Amino acid sequence: MPCLGASTRTIVLQVLSEAELQRMVDEAERRLQLKQTVEWSLEGGALDLRSISFVQGRMDKLHPSMQSTFLQLTVRIASQQRFALLNRKGELLAGDPDQVISVVDYWVLER
Repeated sequence: MPCLGASTRTIVLQVLSEAELQRMVDEAERRLQLKQTVEWSLEGGALDLRSISFVQGRMDKLHPSMQSTFLQLTVRIASQQRFALLNRKGELLAGDPDQVISVVDYWVLER
């Protein structure tokens, strides 16, 4: 994952499933081969904690005979972002680097 810094790479490896990690690596390699560049930024430089809301949670035993439990939380994250995809000549393929868009993500956290 040459597009990620070392500390970011460590975090990504800890939170993504193997399948999602492979999709991310494949997409990064495809964009490198095409010499495409992604410009992305989070408006304000940091996420406001007030933009994160709890949607639902559940906790269950994995099996009645086991001591382990399964915890799942779903959170909603609203943010303002900029995105642009450029080709090798710097021409815009998708998005608009000057336009701020509202993005809502739902993250499911499991343990």
